[in-house]
Amino acid sequence: MTGITLVSNDTVYYLEQWGLWARTGAGEKLNYPSIQPFRRLLGGDTPVGPAITDDQALMIDGVIGQLTQLDEKIGRAIVVYYGNNGNLVRTAEKLGVHRDKARNWVDAGTVWVQCSLDVDAVRDL
Repeated sequence: MTGITLVSNDTVYYLEQWGLWARTGAGEKLNYPSIQPFRRLLGGDTPVGPAITDDQALMIDGVIGQLTQLDEKIGRAIVVYYGNNGNLVRTAEKLGVHRDKARNWVDAGTVWVQCSLDVDAVRDL
């Protein structure tokens, strides 16, 4: 595919990082100064941005796009859940479903993303 390999047993981590990437607009190069120096002044030394590259995030974004085309509800559940920092209650509210249904959709979508990454990794061999 793209020559980028992700370890599929870290799928939840990659999806969490993708959610951070999407929330912070890390993929958009708007030439705004970094707020990292200001966080250091306040005592925060943890990185503000995602711990994955733009290429990795775009790869995951493409996989989520494929999932959304196949099953819009499950794809949207993934976007809302990981886009809201893993908040299941908020995800259920946004989707207008019970929390258990939202959890099922998120779990199914996460497994689908993991399988898709596994298939892509095999193709790259």
